[in-house]
Amino acid sequence: MKIVAIIFAALVVLFFAGHVIAWCFPKYNFRSITGRALPREVRVVKFESKLCDNLFRSCYYWKLQHPPQGHLAIMRGVDFRSGFDAEEGYRDDVLTVLDPTVPSNAISQSLKWSIEYGSHFLFVHTNGTNSYYYKGTL
Repeated sequence: MKIVAIIFAALVVLFFAGHVIAWCFPKYNFRSITGRALPREVRVVKFESKLCDNLFRSCYYWKLQHPPQGHLAIMRGVDFRSGFDAEEGYRDDVLTVLDPTVPSNAISQSLKWSIEYGSHFLFVHTNGTNSYYYKGTL
């Protein structure tokens, strides 16, 4: 019986260790989920994640802070494109989760990059120093 309790306790510790690492090392978290490293000048201000629907689709959200035009460094090497279906829905969802006080008209650019195993969205704030990154899994 002690063995079962020890194994259970170890599994609980491992589960929570992953969450602690995600919040303590946000740049590592970004890289492990998106497969992309953040540029040195970009800082993660806030991270959230949630289960988005009953098909176990996960949604990940990052609020990023960077120098003016720093979002260009985030886009480097990836085919982000503007103008996509359901832009308003994604933008409003991201702002509701990360920054509910920001109105949707405070977003100057909405960009999307689609790959086989999920979509990435980058929403650039009009202040030029904040961006919101969203990754949804399929």
